[in-house]
Amino acid sequence: MRYLVMLLVLAGVALAGCGATSERTTPSDDLRDGQPEVLAEREWHRRASSGIQTEGEALAPVLVDGQVYVADRRGRVSAYDAESGRLGWRFSIGTGISGGPAIADDMVVVGTRKGRVIALEPETGEQIWDARVSSEVLALPVIGDDIVVVRSADGRVYGFSRETGSRRWVHDVSVPSLSLRGSSNPVQLNGGVAIGFENGVLQALRASDGESAWQVTVSEPRGSADLDRVRDIDATPVLFDGTLYVVGYRGRLMAVSPSDGEVYWDREFSSHAGMDVDDERVYVTDESGRIWAVDRRTGASIWRQNDTEGLNATAPAAHGDYVVFGDSTGRLTVLSAQDGRILARRQVSEDDSISQAPVSDGGGVLVLTDDGYLMRYRLRDRDAE
Repeated sequence: MRYLVMLLVLAGVALAGCGATSERTTPSDDLRDGQPEVLAEREWHRRASSGIQTEGEALAPVLVDGQVYVADRRGRVSAYDAESGRLGWRFSIGTGISGGPAIADDMVVVGTRKGRVIALEPETGEQIWDARVSSEVLALPVIGDDIVVVRSADGRVYGFSRETGSRRWVHDVSVPSLSLRGSSNPVQLNGGVAIGFENGVLQALRASDGESAWQVTVSEPRGSADLDRVRDIDATPVLFDGTLYVVGYRGRLMAVSPSDGEVYWDREFSSHAGMDVDDERVYVTDESGRIWAVDRRTGASIWRQNDTEGLNATAPAAHGDYVVFGDSTGRLTVLSAQDGRILARRQVSEDDSISQAPVSDGGGVLVLTDDGYLMRYRLRDRDAE
């Protein structure tokens, strides 16, 4: 399979805005007076990993029950207390990790570039089982009640016994010869998983046997040249309040039923970075790096922030009254969730970019830079000083 490097293919931006004429475009000069409305105060930082080596690795920080977990390409898995930054445990598996970690009470699961899927004991790193898939793992595994679901980069999805690691089923999807590098993470549903594929299709697979329960076409090929026909779903779908939200590259932004795939609403859109959802809005980064907010119940545009165009912005993260994201310049930017205006910009890394979306832990925002530094920022209104 051939992969596209994103910087070479993000030349056009028209698809992201098609049919979106009613949104309010937020002015881009909010910080020209040099006085941010919100203070982003760093509470702690740690050298948590060896960093991101290649585009497409699924090595974002994972937050579970107040602990933040980080894996790296040298094979280390670490757990930190999100509030204090205190290291809880760390171990090494001795081989490079490209997908994970997935976390459960009694298990950590990671995938490797060489197609290994390894389940380990938390804290000690003792191996529980070791399984194989057909190619590198560039997506976060899903740990279910009795099954572990893993997606390989060649379009196959595997179901392994959670207890023994024995293979129960494999689901094979035909993927195009040319695609964006990276994989959409599977999302756990009731009785299965939903996965977006390189062919532009969102599928729900049954956990029991891996068969398709339903599917929806999110992105369709256009034109005759291979480059024109790229139509990946690289962004991870988001399940929120009984609705599954999905967006495709050169495709559509959709809200669908997780039980049967019924489309509640859809609109033309193009994104590979991803999105987040809160009670009122879907926040999504388009293919040019602009941040949008749309009504999560109707898909209608609410606002669009243009000042991020060309900065390779990450997926946004909803954080109370704010929306936060990182970019290729190493900055953390804070927007108003209400109207999209820029409230603060903070230079997080002088030497490297931020390609993984920030994570809100409720009280603060966790950021992992591409050179491996994990940090937590607390946001507060300047007027509250």
